[in-house]
Amino acid sequence: METPRCHTCAHLAPDAASCELRHLAIPDAANTSCASHPRFGRLRRPFAIGPVLHCANGTATLLQGSPDDRRTRGRLLDLIAAIDVRGTEPLSPRDAIVVWQLRELREPRAFHHLDRIDAAMVINRAREEGRLPVLGLFGAALHSVASTLPGPAPGETDAPHEFLLRFSLAGRLLLFSTVLVGVAAFGGFLLLEVELWQRAGSGQTLLHLGVGAALATLVAGLWLWAGRRVFAKLGIAFASNEAKPDAAP
Repeated sequence: METPRCHTCAHLAPDAASCELRHLAIPDAANTSCASHPRFGRLRRPFAIGPVLHCANGTATLLQGSPDDRRTRGRLLDLIAAIDVRGTEPLSPRDAIVVWQLRELREPRAFHHLDRIDAAMVINRAREEGRLPVLGLFGAALHSVASTLPGPAPGETDAPHEFLLRFSLAGRLLLFSTVLVGVAAFGGFLLLEVELWQRAGSGQTLLHLGVGAALATLVAGLWLWAGRRVFAKLGIAFASNEAKPDAAP
């Protein structure tokens, strides 16, 4: 399906040279587009969604970035709350832009919606393939948690949410497993210390808590490094902003 362009958009001024919605000059309306086009879906109150791109000769040029203000964020939250993931079907172009823009804005109130969408897509894909891999299991657990947690109220901050928004679902799984590996390694070093203490018959052992913690941190760091290498080789996004919508319509 061809992406609707500005020259067929109701927001283009009569002189066909500017966008009335964004107050932006549009020198080549036939090759310019954004997610606010009515054909992507009617909005009760039209507003600027995502960037404006000029696409010609196989290249895309950014004419205007995604807007960011309190009203825009509120309307984006309304849109993402209405997104319903159906099977393995990809998100509509506008829904994909809404998800991408809220990720870029690091909006804490969108956290549970983003997790709901990410997890639902992973779960549905796994079910479609007749299996539920580790990522699917993690997605199912994340989905159950995200569906019961409301987002922060306006004006509130949530540092953990803002931090997690930086990572994809697979990236969060890798971070979670890194913590588990570090804890397991530290537990193993403690057991080894206890064994050495029993054999030595005194409190003086070769390993101490500080050394054990340092070694456990090293093991966790190596696990994270190896995971990042595997992700890069398999083309799996670690950061949430690594998976952006296609620039060219």
